[in-house]
Amino acid sequence: MSAMRKTIVTIALMATAIVSNAQELIPCELEVTYSSTYSFKKEAGQPQEDMHVLQVGKDGRSRFYSQWSERNDFVMDSLLSAGLDPMAMMQERKRMGVKSGQSYRVFKNIPSAGRLTYADKFMEEMYYEEPMPAIDWKMEEGDTVIAEYSCQKAVGTFRGRTWTAWFSMDIPVGDGPWKLCGLPGLILKASEADGYFSFTCIGISKGDGKSFSPLKTKGMTKASLRKMQELKDMSVNDVRGMIQNTLGLDPGEIRDQNGQIFRQEKTELVFMETAE
Repeated sequence: MSAMRKTIVTIALMATAIVSNAQELIPCELEVTYSSTYSFKKEAGQPQEDMHVLQVGKDGRSRFYSQWSERNDFVMDSLLSAGLDPMAMMQERKRMGVKSGQSYRVFKNIPSAGRLTYADKFMEEMYYEEPMPAIDWKMEEGDTVIAEYSCQKAVGTFRGRTWTAWFSMDIPVGDGPWKLCGLPGLILKASEADGYFSFTCIGISKGDGKSFSPLKTKGMTKASLRKMQELKDMSVNDVRGMIQNTLGLDPGEIRDQNGQIFRQEKTELVFMETAE
């Protein structure tokens, strides 16, 4: 192959790559911010708080993530790049008032229509794919106003938990927080019957030129809902086991800041859904 032809081929491949990368960006038509509460520990007492964002594209694809977690990752990466040691990073993070948030992300109609991708971090990035939820919603009497939108009430059961959802027909988007979806309007508030988890819309805006990317799974470990729940339990009840399970390393006895062997008390966890 001549040098000129090689150059042409290289330019063509680069152009293809640029187009391919451009196609990975999904224009955001709607951005919804939710104040959320959660209690993963059964005897946790006061629920923890988080701030989530739902970005929706016009083709039904969407991304749901913790705004706090994303900011925390950015700050921690920046501090690491600045050469701070782990203890100094934590102290600076605390000084800045950065909150950790929840690390899971939900991508609906991604990688394709009718599919959902769920991702989380357990020492390493993991994900799984499954069909979009088919929640059997029942309409109930009741109405309210959330974020200045009139809402109707619906109740549905999904994988062991009963959810009450408030949705607005004024926003004809069948999406909502977390994996919740399938109503004839955007879900602006949702809470499950036992009081462990809730999402409440506090703001809605147009995409304003924003875009988001589908989850890039290259380099991630493919798992399952059951596997992720097992690792979540280990992260609370058996850190050593989680490190061995994910990284294949044995860290030995884990000690606290005083040099004492760290003993974990067994804690019963609750999950947003039951693994099938």
